[in-house]
Amino acid sequence: MRIVWSIGTLILAALVCPVVQAQDRPVLKDLQPLTDQVILLHLSEGYVDHFGLGQGDNDDVLHKSPIGTNRIVQPGQYTITSPDDANYAAEIEPLSVGRKSKASGFTRVWPDLPVVMDHWLYLDLPEPLVPGKTYTLDYRFSGARRSAQNGDTTFVYQPSQTRTEAVHVNQVGYVPTAGMKYAYVSHWMGDAGPLDLNSYANTPCHVLDDATGEAAFSSTLQLRKDLETGGPDTGQNNEGPYANYFGADVWECDFSAFQTSGTYRIYVERIGASFPFRIDADVYRIAFYTTMRGLFHQRSGIAYGPPHTDFVRERDFHPDDGDRAVLSTWRYMDGGNAFSELPQFATGEERAFWGGWHDAGDWDRHRGHLEVGSDLLTMFEFAPDHFTDGEFNIPESGNGIPDVLDEVMWGVDFMRRMQRADGAVHGGLETIRHPDNGVSSVTDTDTWYSYAVDPEASLRYAAVAGHLAFVLRMIDQHDLASTYATTAAAAYGWALANTAQNEQTRLRDDRHYAAASLFKLTGEERYQTQFKADNMITTSTRGLWEFQSHDQQYAAWLYATTDQPTIDAALKNRIRSAAINWARTNNIDTARRRSGRTGAQWWEPSWFGGASTPKSLPLIAAHYLTGEQQYLDWQYTTADYFLGGNGLNMTWVTGLGHRSPQEILHVDSWYYHYPEGRGPIPGIVPYGPHRWEPSRGEGNGPWHDQWVLRNHVYPAADTWPVHELWFENRYNPPVNEYTVNQTIGKAAAAYGYLTSDQPGPPTGVGSVEEAPAPSFRLEAAYPNPFDTRTTLTFALDTPSPVTLEVFDVLGRRVRTLVDADTAAGVHRTAWDGTDDAGHTLPPGVYLYRIQTGLHTATRSLVRLP
Repeated sequence: MRIVWSIGTLILAALVCPVVQAQDRPVLKDLQPLTDQVILLHLSEGYVDHFGLGQGDNDDVLHKSPIGTNRIVQPGQYTITSPDDANYAAEIEPLSVGRKSKASGFTRVWPDLPVVMDHWLYLDLPEPLVPGKTYTLDYRFSGARRSAQNGDTTFVYQPSQTRTEAVHVNQVGYVPTAGMKYAYVSHWMGDAGPLDLNSYANTPCHVLDDATGEAAFSSTLQLRKDLETGGPDTGQNNEGPYANYFGADVWECDFSAFQTSGTYRIYVERIGASFPFRIDADVYRIAFYTTMRGLFHQRSGIAYGPPHTDFVRERDFHPDDGDRAVLSTWRYMDGGNAFSELPQFATGEERAFWGGWHDAGDWDRHRGHLEVGSDLLTMFEFAPDHFTDGEFNIPESGNGIPDVLDEVMWGVDFMRRMQRADGAVHGGLETIRHPDNGVSSVTDTDTWYSYAVDPEASLRYAAVAGHLAFVLRMIDQHDLASTYATTAAAAYGWALANTAQNEQTRLRDDRHYAAASLFKLTGEERYQTQFKADNMITTSTRGLWEFQSHDQQYAAWLYATTDQPTIDAALKNRIRSAAINWARTNNIDTARRRSGRTGAQWWEPSWFGGASTPKSLPLIAAHYLTGEQQYLDWQYTTADYFLGGNGLNMTWVTGLGHRSPQEILHVDSWYYHYPEGRGPIPGIVPYGPHRWEPSRGEGNGPWHDQWVLRNHVYPAADTWPVHELWFENRYNPPVNEYTVNQTIGKAAAAYGYLTSDQPGPPTGVGSVEEAPAPSFRLEAAYPNPFDTRTTLTFALDTPSPVTLEVFDVLGRRVRTLVDADTAAGVHRTAWDGTDDAGHTLPPGVYLYRIQTGLHTATRSLVRLP
């Protein structure tokens, strides 16, 4: 059973008024023992109401009560007492108070661009807390002690049932047969430095059954990598090898031998427990489902709504609505500033191009998005039995084709519509600017321009369309395959005939990829001849990718798995060996050296998904080629890190796990999803934490990461572990943006390959939009504080009777929101601040409590005046 904080703990949340002057009335977001020697307080100065559809920058509203940081770090501001622990019979102050702070709420209100700060405080205790004993933490921020009704916090120290930020697990879960299962134990405490766990060496670790609290497996805490020899990576020291993203010694609990399915928590004695997680053979189905649904919600040219999604948005950018693109003679491959070049070279001719996927904060679609097809087709070819028709509830479900291929075709068909009769393919679509504030994809009226045809776009289309044709033949969709095979060959032929001499080297890798794809599809020798001419993988140990030399990964995987009778067997064996070696050197060797066992290119910096997105295709290919478990195991450890086993305890997929990103640069979410208190569309993988680069300019205000890092973190950004440099700032492209090809598609491919060969929707999907919760949880209300309406969200892993009630601070029940048998999945209910009789309740602090057959949890929320 789970112990929750007492009423006294929760009522510290005080009213927050929409003013900027200091009031010494912060909101306590969390109070937890980090270990038996350190108490962690998480304080927030407030929140931001962001502008909506049809509004602009200055419609952001800041609700802020600044905190005096010079006071909250003074040990004399706190005392700890206990009625049953003799060491705390008298009031005792902490030995010291550490702090780290960063902005958590951002506005675009000019000229000051005000922000809200969050602060994490670390109270170093003079004596360890004792399990089962009761403690009260008192504070004196304003110089006068607060009363129990005004801010004292009382709790029973139960480390086996109390979550700590220091224990990190894959919140989605673990496959029973995974050869490596670890919980990582580590924490960076800002100006107090790394958490020192040396005295906890060999402390017992337990896998606790989440329902009974009983230990199902035990081991001991062992050092994984110490900070000094492990290669610390901070925000500035990021051009060298990245071995430790935690900013502290990393310890681990090894439960690799444990294989029993169920829902569990990791409990480290004297430290605390992790978020719950599942062990199940198909635990990755939920991550795959969620990211693929995230991709579906990026579609352009369709209307959203039931029965396929709870996200309601009218159709955008479709020719039947009068939307057409003006042709330009400027090519996508020419680069430059598309906003100025496309209209400058406009021809006046219009075409009816539509479809494809959007990215983040604007609506452009281009040949780069074909990489989603490259990733998902590779994954599907290597594990076709893992996928089926109807598993994503998309409009194409029921057509006899696995939904993952329907989604691939949505992206490929956009580029096919941009193909001329002679085979040439246009590079994509763009407008003259980023969209105005308050403008959605539906309400945008800017003129669309089409890039000219070019050989780069044509070769990439030929490669992906050819691979799609091959995969469709695999599943006996021969007529459909013929369409893509014909258009792929036409695009390839045009590109070869229209590549300028000075572009031959630049287009080598795309040509190599297209030739591999079409040779695998047709067996025609001309394609193999071209593949050999462009091949850079001249030895079995040469990398499939080398910086400023070549990227021939997709082509290598295609050729190494080709069974055409005329294939050059020696060359195939060499490339096969190189592909296996590439997985070892690029992914496994890297993962062995990193404290969090993340397998990705060693020198890749933390940008464009480097801190949020598993890039596992080399491991996927090597596992397919060899059948060896090690390649699968290192995929698991990589996924573990990105699904919660990191320093932020963040699941880097919106709507997934117990903590996921909330402020995403997805404009249509802002206007059609957030206003209902639902946050971002589930399934988005943002770029994530971004390295500190003091040499870069910072003239773009709050939507530039360097402005944030220079002005709104403490300690200085160059001292932070780079993977903690994440900000809930929807206006910050380097951190909160994403692209379908750089993040969502790659995450879907990584998680999809790890699913079982029992395809279908995840068990217990209770909503057409949301994936089921990996385990029970009661989420923070949104918005909180609130004025007239807030939304309460909870999740069940099994069907259960549920009572959800609201109480005032005196413990009186004022409203029953749910009292019914409830299905597994994610559930939301709105509260308008009234009691059961319909009377409006006064402003103040309220508590909401959920009770199920197995669980009880309580959270606080604040109603504004």
